[in-house]
Amino acid sequence: MAKTRDIKSVHDKLIGKAREDEAFKAKLIQDPKAAIKDCLGVAVPDGIEIEVLEEKPDKLYLVLPVARDDTELSDEDLVKVAGGTMCAPPWWPCDCN
Repeated sequence: MAKTRDIKSVHDKLIGKAREDEAFKAKLIQDPKAAIKDCLGVAVPDGIEIEVLEEKPDKLYLVLPVARDDTELSDEDLVKVAGGTMCAPPWWPCDCN
């Protein structure tokens, strides 16, 4: 897989594969790290926890972002939002620094 920081394309790829392949979907729910490694060739670090939830028509999930102690963005964070893209976590392999 080409290295990317475009988390949306990664997200879309995982969802697409889960829709097409029931066995992959089950593995993604049961063992997300192994499923991601199988699908994308990316090893998620041990310190990162991934929880996969399957939406239901009668249930809404609201994901709150990580609380930050400081309200001022770093220069690096400002560059990220100025470009208008969503970036992957820092452990994701990337060649676009």
